[in-house]
Amino acid sequence: MTFNPVSVQQHDGNWQCSVFVADPSTVVVRLIVLDELPTCTTDLVIENKIISGDSVTLTCSLTGAAPPGELVWMKNNTAVRSGHQPLVWTTQITKENKYDIYNCKYQHHTLSPSPTCANNIQFDVQYPPVTSLDIGEGLHTITIGDEFSTVCAVIEANPPASVVWRKESMQVRSSGLLRLQNTEKTDSGEYTCIATNTFYNGQQGFSWKMITIDVQYMPDSVAISHDDDGKAIEHDTLTCTCAADANPSASFIWKDPAQNQIADRATLTLENVQRSNSGIFTYPPIASASISSGDMNGKIRKGEHFSAACVAVYGNPLPTVKWTKDGS
Repeated sequence: MTFNPVSVQQHDGNWQCSVFVADPSTVVVRLIVLDELPTCTTDLVIENKIISGDSVTLTCSLTGAAPPGELVWMKNNTAVRSGHQPLVWTTQITKENKYDIYNCKYQHHTLSPSPTCANNIQFDVQYPPVTSLDIGEGLHTITIGDEFSTVCAVIEANPPASVVWRKESMQVRSSGLLRLQNTEKTDSGEYTCIATNTFYNGQQGFSWKMITIDVQYMPDSVAISHDDDGKAIEHDTLTCTCAADANPSASFIWKDPAQNQIADRATLTLENVQRSNSGIFTYPPIASASISSGDMNGKIRKGEHFSAACVAVYGNPLPTVKWTKDGS
């Protein structure tokens, strides 16, 4: 009896030969048909697509026979798992495995070379973007009016990624190039480069890089605030505060009317205000009276002429003068 070709379905099993005049008259032969082509499958929903870090179950099986041989899972032609059918292997896949080739072979001493699955398995490993900044993350200081630029580049991503720049919550660029020309005070702040891609299952991968831009400028908008609009009564205490918009913060120096430095801080406090402080602070007017006739006590004879002048010697603000008699 000849079988050509031999198949698992038709020929694997026990065969019996009967010769009626022989003793024994029946001989039973077990015919094992070696299934030469194992089948390689995975449990992935979409064939061979997987997100880096996920696990996959690979199954190597034979279609019908139960031969005494061995199945072996191969990774890049190196054996990683062996056993009888079905041979199930669960392993984690990362982006480092994106170029790896997987296959299963059937080993039996009668087969040379060992047959393998008809199809190799190579995974489409999807992973978030990896980005870089040409100037590095952290603080970057510039002077107002200067130009600033940096490039946020996607080094690798699968699938391809898109890049945007955001300042706080507002998008300021839709590409990897961030360029600020004629920088202003308002350009200071935190800028974030965000790269995103979308995986086969709708999930998103992303990465980001952050920089802080510090736009520095000279002091301007100098303002002075003081008690009671800068007016003070002699011997009182007067407090004045100088403020300025500057980056970095400005230092302050106070000078008196003679241009002598009297303080090196924003707030100036003068206790016991004196007339000599005039020009910086106010003080009440001081008046002196001069009598042009009669004696110094204001005594005159009836019928004589009398005149007197009340002169304000000094004062800030300039005093006004009036005469009263007995309080009216």
